[in-house]
Amino acid sequence: MQHVLRFCFSNYFQLKINYSFLYNVQ
Repeated sequence: MQHVLRFCFSNYFQLKINYSFLYNVQ
């Protein structure tokens, strides 16, 4: 269970970083 939670959290974190990066580029 913890493994899945960690996987989701890392995915969410990566998406957040990508979005912030795109937002800064524009």
